Amino acid sequence: MDLRRLGLFLAVVDHGGFTAAAKAVHVAQPAISLAVRELEAELGAALLVRSRTGAVLTSAGRALVEPARAAVRDVRTAAAAVAAVTGLVAGRLDLVSLPTLVAAPLAELVGRFRLDCPAVTVGVAGAADPVELADMVRSGRAEAGITEAGSAIAALEVIPIGQQELVAISPPPSPLDWCRSGRREGYLLGCGLRMDVRLGAVHNAPAGRASEPCTTCHFS
Repeated sequence: MDLRRLGLFLAVVDHGGFTAAAKAVHVAQPAISLAVRELEAELGAALLVRSRTGAVLTSAGRALVEPARAAVRDVRTAAAAVAAVTGLVAGRLDLVSLPTLVAAPLAELVGRFRLDCPAVTVGVAGAADPVELADMVRSGRAEAGITEAGSAIAALEVIPIGQQELVAISPPPSPLDWCRSGRREGYLLGCGLRMDVRLGAVHNAPAGRASEPCTTCHFS
């Protein structure tokens, strides 16, 4: 199965249609259409149906998406492994993060990674919540994610990367400035309404493989 055809098929899926995919990957639309038709002929099944709003996956197309992503990701991983041996570290790393974690800690992590791996292009996508983020990692749309610890990422491999302290504040003065105990400890900022949120990097590691800290790319 041709890897280029799989990649163009995924481009149509990710961008919602042939026209948008052509613009995103800088390939002529007829070439993308031809690649998808050839892939369909090879598999003996229709994968996409054109509609007024773009392209819609058939049941066969939906079944192919995750294996296709895994194949593309495995080839990238293989190329990266060879590059690491030869000393040429290049390629692309696709990350996903909650919007609240982009400035910290993601920006610092990516900055440190880029210092060590300047030839690697880093892409960052956003997720509305931990559930969407976990789905993006599982499906292969992202190779790793920066999120909060919780049940949404229980099935993924998690590498703790730190904590953030959240505080609640209110305009002074107000009856809300009093703690429930009745003792005035200051405003809400001083009333113990603080939360430590655990942060972690998650990725879709092969089953049975133990988590190993990353010593090169700082995601540990």
